[in-house]
Amino acid sequence: MLLRKPVLEYYLRLTLRAMLWILLISVGATFLLGIGVLGTVNIGVATTENTVFTGMEPTFFIAMLIICMSDFKPEFHFMFQHGVSRRSTFVAFVCNVVAASAFFSATLYLATIVFSIAGGWFGLQADASLIHALYGPRLEVMGTLSTIALTLLFYWTMFIMAGVIGYFFAILFYKLSKFGKIILGGAAVVAATALPVINNLTGGRIWQFAVWLGQTFVGRGALPNPFNGIAVFAALSAIVLLPCWLMIRRCKLQK
Repeated sequence: MLLRKPVLEYYLRLTLRAMLWILLISVGATFLLGIGVLGTVNIGVATTENTVFTGMEPTFFIAMLIICMSDFKPEFHFMFQHGVSRRSTFVAFVCNVVAASAFFSATLYLATIVFSIAGGWFGLQADASLIHALYGPRLEVMGTLSTIALTLLFYWTMFIMAGVIGYFFAILFYKLSKFGKIILGGAAVVAATALPVINNLTGGRIWQFAVWLGQTFVGRGALPNPFNGIAVFAALSAIVLLPCWLMIRRCKLQK
């Protein structure tokens, strides 16, 4: 049997518990930020636009990434000790991240609406929708239901990609030796330090390439297509899942 119900329930319970804490912290921080901006408005310090960015999209993305990175070792040991196969563990993770991403996408969409309404009460504009920033012209010519469905699908695939990437690095670090972890961590630090230098030496070629990738992702033209982004998220998730399975199928229990 590929998937055992108790295994999936175990994954979902741990993931949703972490997500609820993150949601409470995000909402609290955003609320305090809004109060702070409102205070500056009252004393005449705020800008004329009076815009409050909720910032919940990057928070949710990073949260999904971290949750899936931190879950692997304890969950893998727990499943191994209870006789759950690696295949069932992997399938349970995939189902878990799909379900958790759906919850995150719906929560993010509702939170954006709530903060937009709340900001309107105080004369503030609370709009941090990533999909509207990228595909605003396209969404403006679509119907309400189509826009809602497309927004949820965009966030859903984005969070699935975040979870899969986190899972990949969790398995990779688990399998590496201490020396390998040091090498990989050092390589990441060197890359982060060297890329800006190389970009300057090449006359900004790296940044130009990043901009080109972003334009390809968003889609060119007067009405960029949101399905470009959705397709990229889905494709990357599928591609990264393959090495995840190849690593976990030969993963040995480590201390």
